[in-house]
Amino acid sequence: MKIKFATILFIVAVGFSYSQLRFGVKGGVQRTALKDINNPSEKRDSFHAGIFGLYNLSSDDQFYIQLEALYFNHGEKSPPYKSYLTYIAVPVLFKTYFSEAESEFFLEVGPQFAYEIGKDNTLPKDRQYIYGEGDVTKTEKLDISAAIGFGYSYQRNWELGVRYNHGFTDLFPDYESAVKKKNIGSALSLYLNYIFD
Repeated sequence: MKIKFATILFIVAVGFSYSQLRFGVKGGVQRTALKDINNPSEKRDSFHAGIFGLYNLSSDDQFYIQLEALYFNHGEKSPPYKSYLTYIAVPVLFKTYFSEAESEFFLEVGPQFAYEIGKDNTLPKDRQYIYGEGDVTKTEKLDISAAIGFGYSYQRNWELGVRYNHGFTDLFPDYESAVKKKNIGSALSLYLNYIFD
């Protein structure tokens, strides 16, 4: 009897959780930069794309947790050199709509964890740098950043937003900046979401 009761509770809990969950797809463009590693430098314009889940935290449909899985490009260039990084990024965001209305503005904030899956780094290891010294060919695999975004949702299906990411991880651990700052990354993104019913 206890086993059957526990099974029923588990099924109800899973069903309830699933009823609070919606899925979506997203894509967008971003402009990224790296601090100190490559001065003077130009920002990189690229794209991101992925999927996400949206979990409802409240009965009034205003507060959510949004978990994303993104293919995310990063880096910058200093012609003729470049340092391009590619990540699988997982933002974990608290998202709030400004009201219960189906078409409404929203705010999102939270951490992002990104793991490097590729790079195109043409910076020469023995290049003389004005702003520091060290090996610029070795990069940190895991990048942790904070994200904050703002946007508008139409009928809780189509969403247009902007997001800023500020990194905390020293992406070039063997390069020491002359001003003793971490070589962190940043990104400004414009994106479009579609949330399935």
